[in-house]
Amino acid sequence: PISLRKQDLKMGSNWLREVGSLPGLSIWRIDNKSSEVSVVTKGSHGIFRSDDSYILLLTSVGEDGSTTSHRIILWFGATTKRQNEAKQKAKELADKLSVTEPVEEQQHNSETNEFKKMFSYRGGLSYIEPLVLKRQQNLREDQHQKKLYIIKGKKYPRVVRVEIDVANMNHGDIFVLDDDVKIWVWSGAKSNRLERGKALDTTTRLRDERMNRVKAEIIQIQDGRETEEFWKVLGTSSSANPQDKIKSEADGGDDEAFENMSLEEDKLYKVSEETEGTPTVAPVERSQPLHRDQLESNASYIVDSGTEIFVWWGRDSSQTVRTEASTYAEALKADGSRPSWVEITSMAQAVETTLFKMKFRGVFKEYMETPEHYKDRLTKFHKIAHVRQEKINVDALHHPEKYAIAKEDDYALMEKLIPHKEENSPDSFTKIWYMVGKKMVELPQEEYGIFYSHNCYVMHYHMRLPGRETRNVIYFWLGRSSSIDDKGSAAMQAADYSKQFGRSVLQVRVVQNREPDHFLSHFVHKFIVRRGKREQWMETVQKRASLYQVRGADNLKVRAIEMEAVSFVLSSSDVFIAMNPIEKRAFIWRGKGSTDDEFAYAQEFVKSPVALVASSASDYRVEICKEGEEPKLFWDTLGGKAEYSTNFDLTRKCRFFFCTDRTSVFKVNLIEDFIQDDLLERGVVMLDGFVEVFLWVGAKASQKEKDMALQTAEDYIKEADDGRPSNCPLYRVNANEEPNSFYVYFHGWDHPPQKDSPAGSPAVSVKVSEPTPTPAAAAPKSAALTPGIAAAGRPRMLSAVPPIQRLQPTTSSSDSLPLISPRRSESKALLLKAAVVAPGEVSSVNTPRKDTEKNPLNPEGVTWDFDRLRVKPLPPGVEPTKLESYLSEQEFVEILKMTPDAFYKLPKWKQTVLKKDAQLF
Repeated sequence: PISLRKQDLKMGSNWLREVGSLPGLSIWRIDNKSSEVSVVTKGSHGIFRSDDSYILLLTSVGEDGSTTSHRIILWFGATTKRQNEAKQKAKELADKLSVTEPVEEQQHNSETNEFKKMFSYRGGLSYIEPLVLKRQQNLREDQHQKKLYIIKGKKYPRVVRVEIDVANMNHGDIFVLDDDVKIWVWSGAKSNRLERGKALDTTTRLRDERMNRVKAEIIQIQDGRETEEFWKVLGTSSSANPQDKIKSEADGGDDEAFENMSLEEDKLYKVSEETEGTPTVAPVERSQPLHRDQLESNASYIVDSGTEIFVWWGRDSSQTVRTEASTYAEALKADGSRPSWVEITSMAQAVETTLFKMKFRGVFKEYMETPEHYKDRLTKFHKIAHVRQEKINVDALHHPEKYAIAKEDDYALMEKLIPHKEENSPDSFTKIWYMVGKKMVELPQEEYGIFYSHNCYVMHYHMRLPGRETRNVIYFWLGRSSSIDDKGSAAMQAADYSKQFGRSVLQVRVVQNREPDHFLSHFVHKFIVRRGKREQWMETVQKRASLYQVRGADNLKVRAIEMEAVSFVLSSSDVFIAMNPIEKRAFIWRGKGSTDDEFAYAQEFVKSPVALVASSASDYRVEICKEGEEPKLFWDTLGGKAEYSTNFDLTRKCRFFFCTDRTSVFKVNLIEDFIQDDLLERGVVMLDGFVEVFLWVGAKASQKEKDMALQTAEDYIKEADDGRPSNCPLYRVNANEEPNSFYVYFHGWDHPPQKDSPAGSPAVSVKVSEPTPTPAAAAPKSAALTPGIAAAGRPRMLSAVPPIQRLQPTTSSSDSLPLISPRRSESKALLLKAAVVAPGEVSSVNTPRKDTEKNPLNPEGVTWDFDRLRVKPLPPGVEPTKLESYLSEQEFVEILKMTPDAFYKLPKWKQTVLKKDAQLF
């Protein structure tokens, strides 16, 4: 059988078929609108629609079982218009069944008891009123009554509604004219600061309250500068000289007296039930202004402010109490003592209006989003799933290809969309700009391929694809140490520049040290990254040594990145280029594990006048140094010889795993082509160098991350099947304390860190005792140094660090794992800064000086070299927030481009910006 869910089933013209054949009650409904006849299912017997007509047929079987009798009844709803149709259908039914008895008629709400008993088994008759669909009313079409409010007060300005009339305004207060879509704020010439602040807060809240209904506009009007539209909304015109009707400040009354009077006029009534079903209204006695704590959720309240009446329904108040509160408010309005424009505003708890809340002191705390409320809502509405921590599959770390899912990553897809640039292609061109503030400045073509870590660049590459189609690629390259403002400006300028090319353009964001191959194809054997800003680097390049690390997996990816010019950053697996501008020497240092591509790049580098920053490549004498056969000048250029990494194979089998439990489940993710910025302080990194494994611990890593990362690292080494040494050591490295044996795995390690580097960017922690500041004139003559070596002395050679044995799993603890830190030679060398000086000349980098002209921020008159002030820790007695005051006047003008007097006359924010740009902040 088919179950019918509808109340009735349409029968059409064959509704008389098989009628009266079965005993019992049958009902048909005649629709009031369409006059269609439909059968009423048995489940809906006894339910009648008040706008329809019904035909009822009661069939009975005689005692002998062979005779039947029929009774026909008509039921008419109160609003039905189908009586005639119903009677005609009833006559057809009677003729069909040969019924001679008259047809009975029943009327809505006037049925006989006998008729009602027919449906007693269903609990009696039920009526359904017709559903009337009203026209949807747009809230924007509501009539909004104009309102005028005065904002007046000396300590606690009050907002009170007044009649819309120019005569009610005065020059000493603020008036708000609310015209729904426009909110006019008229500021009297003598209004005080608190009143203006209250007006701003009030109008902003009024506007925000109606955002779902209409987008209101706040218009500020100054006293004496009124527009014709303002006067028109106020009900007057400029021709009637309304300014003459505005009262003076004195006639407007005293602000403090107005506050006290309005507070006294506000009356509060409480409506509650002392006994169930019997509401009572009682005034709330008070000696202080109204306070939020006076409102109880189980009652309703009425606030009577004379020209405004508010009804507040508590969340737990009954319907009886709410009705009584509304009735009493209507009675207050109709007492005959109020203007006709007074309105009643009703609201429920938690949806109070701005004007209502302004009547009360205190804060409506239960509606504010606090951490406690947020946590309660999460607990109530969001069931947190319980997750199970599973042991890390170490085999998947060793052999990820066995568990990989076949898919095309974004990198591969981009390589297909952007083909590599072909050398000397006639149908393509490249143009590069660098960011200066928010503007793009075109880069000289001879500098294409040279980038600076503190700058951002925009590059346009136009190409012609096979056929006639062209494509434009807009790159924006972001230096690692560039400011957030520069990065944002580069992205915005790239987007704006791209608009002129329509759909034939691709925008590509490129981050320093993570350049894609299609980007590098523009600068084969020409890609260089220098430290600092372009202009400042150019100004100082002839005064200091510079060192470039050359590394790359193939001819396309090889590049040079400038590093700190100190010897301990050298690595046997790479090629380095050292520049000595004083001696005009360029050294190509070739490590024993470097590749031919890296060496070929270095040879191209020293042939480029732009890379050498020289008028001609012949200005520099190039010397190739094999590892272990270096001349003395090479080590002097780098501040002296120090121990460096002699690991020959750093990159071939090096793997980088990031360990985190931020999703409540500890996970280990392999990161390809890792860079220094992947060392995030909120996790732990397992760096596998094949012959050694490091656990780098971020500053904000959890204890669970430390412990599980250690267990994973031990299992990883134990189950390794790649032929590594059986005694492969495991080391722990703390963030900001990385030794050279760790950071040589990263190309172009940046230390010391820049202020605006991403959070977690590593740095070397330097802890070296400083010399006592003494005037340079008092320095002994024996302090004269060899070229490139500062007054702190030549770095001492250290013996190799003995290997640290791997911890046993049974005693695993992240804190018990042996720690390796920067060696003393590294800390010393960082302070030396490898400043290049002429033979016999004394370097003043680490030597304080006495300045004859006292600076008020530096009363002792001790000055330090600019390079020394950029190194942490600072010299004793140097205030970190006033580094510029320790510069000599000559260096001050050179670095900050103005005299100290002009600098200190600038606003504080401007001084801060200049100091940040000069790296003195």
